[in-house]
Amino acid sequence: MIDGNGVVLYRVAGDLLPSLSPKERFRSARYRELEYDLIITGSCRETATRLNRIRLQDDGAKPTTVRNHAEREGESLQATMVARASGTFAEHGFGADGHKAPETEIDFSEAKKKTANPEIASQVSQKIGVLAVCGDYEATGAAVNISIDEVCCKRQTSQRNQDAEKAKEPKQVRNTVVHVQKGNMDYILVGATITEAVRLLLGFLLANNLLGAYPLTFFADAAKSIKNTVAEYFGFAPYRYILDWPHLAKKSAELLSSAIKGKDKRNEVHEEVKKRLWLGDVNAAVDFLDAIPVEHIKSANWLTALRDYLDKNRESIPCYAARKELGLRNSSNLGEKANDRVVSSRQKHNGMSWSKEGSFGLAALSAAHINNELRDWLHCQSPRFAFRIPGAA
Repeated sequence: MIDGNGVVLYRVAGDLLPSLSPKERFRSARYRELEYDLIITGSCRETATRLNRIRLQDDGAKPTTVRNHAEREGESLQATMVARASGTFAEHGFGADGHKAPETEIDFSEAKKKTANPEIASQVSQKIGVLAVCGDYEATGAAVNISIDEVCCKRQTSQRNQDAEKAKEPKQVRNTVVHVQKGNMDYILVGATITEAVRLLLGFLLANNLLGAYPLTFFADAAKSIKNTVAEYFGFAPYRYILDWPHLAKKSAELLSSAIKGKDKRNEVHEEVKKRLWLGDVNAAVDFLDAIPVEHIKSANWLTALRDYLDKNRESIPCYAARKELGLRNSSNLGEKANDRVVSSRQKHNGMSWSKEGSFGLAALSAAHINNELRDWLHCQSPRFAFRIPGAA
């Protein structure tokens, strides 16, 4: 727009409408909403075909164009989420990298009050036959439950012909999915790395006034990368890190399979070990393993590996029986379901392979769709970054 004196008042491209690349067409927010709704559940080729049928075009949308749109949109959305978390850090006395400043103080008195009733904990102790320390258990429904896990997809190989170059490429694309639950509300965060995902989590907790007001309980497997990253960013907080029970049972079964002779004996040993671990008694489980007769041992090295695994993770192995009686979670099953909804159900089909940008871009859009904030992003460029109100559209 130019006035009578030849002065540019505004430009249509950039000021009124977004700037476009050569040959790129303007897409309304409604069109993008439809496009991403389709690509979250269907392939790029299927999405392009459906868009063309809706618009009565033979060759309007192309699969590669649809893919590029999703990559760029996911990247832009994630950059906004990261910026939102960074702004929250500054407001609450945290560094730009997400680490708490030494002079910043956070009151955890409210979170510490929300522990299991001593009388109820005592009754649970008598019922299961162990000494359950009530201070170790959050009150039912009071905690913010956090599940963290990496999800892998097959990596798309490059077009290089040199075998040496291909050998250097990782075989998988990894994304980190974080599921946050408070009562009947939940929210999903994704990160290209574990560090990025945990920083977003910290920003989310601060932005929603959850840090200090409620106990924090993390559920994950025994991956050092996850445990160490959580400790790095939440070391100042009185959180609890719990080793997912199904993972613990599966891992012990796998190691015993290589350590014990015979299927029947292996299953017998596994059941006895699980009984002790279910009560959180790692010492009893290790003592039982030490007492296994030599004639039943197939490989002492694998038995030692199981002992070491239990010893390294003993602080993350609670009394699962007491937690169950108190109505508390013992697994990261909600996090695994989030993994399936965000990544696996769309990206882990036979014959599929992904670039890092493509996999993560689609994961970011899927998470926003599940959080019911994709529309907010497309129309207002402002994701809610907060729990969805139950029952809200």
